[in-house]
Amino acid sequence: MAKLNLSTLSSGWLLLSSVALASCSTTRNNEVCPVIDVDVDFESTSENASEFFDRYSYVSLQSNDSVPLGAIQLIDLDEDRIVIGSGSAIHIYDRDGMEQAVFDHRGHGPGEYISIQDLAIGNEGIYVLSWSMQKVLLYGFDGKHIDTFELPYRYAALQYHDGNLWLASEACNDSGYEFFLYDCEKREIIGNVIPFEKNQSTFSAIGMFNPFLYNSDKELMVARQYDYTIYEIDSKDSAREAWEYEFNTEKQFSDFGNDLSYPELYTAASNQPVIMWPGMLWMTKEHVYQTLSVFHIISRFTNIYKFSPSKPNDKGILLHIGLKEYEAFPFLYSSPLTIKEGCYISAMPTAIVKEIADKKNINIQIDSSDSDEESQILFFHHFKE
Repeated sequence: MAKLNLSTLSSGWLLLSSVALASCSTTRNNEVCPVIDVDVDFESTSENASEFFDRYSYVSLQSNDSVPLGAIQLIDLDEDRIVIGSGSAIHIYDRDGMEQAVFDHRGHGPGEYISIQDLAIGNEGIYVLSWSMQKVLLYGFDGKHIDTFELPYRYAALQYHDGNLWLASEACNDSGYEFFLYDCEKREIIGNVIPFEKNQSTFSAIGMFNPFLYNSDKELMVARQYDYTIYEIDSKDSAREAWEYEFNTEKQFSDFGNDLSYPELYTAASNQPVIMWPGMLWMTKEHVYQTLSVFHIISRFTNIYKFSPSKPNDKGILLHIGLKEYEAFPFLYSSPLTIKEGCYISAMPTAIVKEIADKKNINIQIDSSDSDEESQILFFHHFKE
């Protein structure tokens, strides 16, 4: 594999010291898949978050006192609203943080769900995936049930894209494919991409892995567990390998055995210096910002890797979030709930925000009626470019 060596960055950065441009293990239509070789130093920390973000904004969430907002487990947003899943409840806010509706349709009857696996905003309302019931339920933005779609298998995640739903197997059913396109009008599967060989039976990474990394009008980027390849779905039955990472960590998945199931591999790799998988990302004209999950003592912290696909001699850098304070970004601490609209979106309890703001003499506009024990603030850290 031919590699293009890059000069080492100054100390303080987790870095990309070399980028390799070569063929991935498979190619389509003679395309060349870039292989990005990352030299990882787990002990280093970035000194300058301004290399990644140029500003931040925030929204204070105003919840109904009768149904307070609990831990934020799921989130989606569009230009008009923010939708949050917390336990079995779904909270709907406008973009100023005022709650418009909240509903909890937990149950076994028509229009109800036992639990919420995932949610997505669509043109018609809010799509809710129920893993246990093998269904997608559609609710209006007022919380009223509109429709229910029966699914052929259980799926782990969903994404609304171009008027239809993409469903992710995460190798945990007998379908043989990772991603399926569901046509809500026809009420059937109309496409599938990226085959897998073995049903892993159960999730090894509930709440940690998100297979849908990036969703725009033109592009849908996805990933698989324990796989360092980023895929782009370009039609209902076609996906290409966009790029692949190689990490020079002390441990590799192959060190733990080649025939381990997902749960076995997760157990074997826990607390080891090895990358789990690539996470959510954002793409600009010049750069890719990619989150990375790590099996390591710092795994509770988020890592963001920035590189330029069009400039193989450019320096790639990686930022730890949560290990230290950044003067220009005092609220950059929590793991991302999602990455959308060019922003790293995270949440922080209002009480902690007030403490930080008072300590650093920062003017944060918070409604005096907010309950410190229950209210939360969403922070939008805007990626550069």
